[in-house]
Amino acid sequence: MDTPEDNSLQNNVEEIIEMIDTKKFNPKRKLAYMYLSLPYHMQVEIATNLDLIEDTDKGLSDSEKIQNYFSRAFEQEKQAEMWDLIKKMKPEIVTDINPYKEK
Repeated sequence: MDTPEDNSLQNNVEEIIEMIDTKKFNPKRKLAYMYLSLPYHMQVEIATNLDLIEDTDKGLSDSEKIQNYFSRAFEQEKQAEMWDLIKKMKPEIVTDINPYKEK
């Protein structure tokens, strides 16, 4: 038997699901997918080209380093450049126009 609390929870879950539109283009998610799809040496090359590597990355695991590089790209507003470098290095995985460039 459903209680009022169960019904309320169900309604909240349904509202949240409606708010998440998986078909809607999410540029940050797309960029993350493209960056993480690259081989490690290309990820590091992009981070180097964008000057995203810091001394604090020493001693971290490779996955932690890559996460830091990706976060710094956004902190330093270099996501447009990251998008373009990925497209230059591996054009087959870039299927959309760079959403971070001024129109």
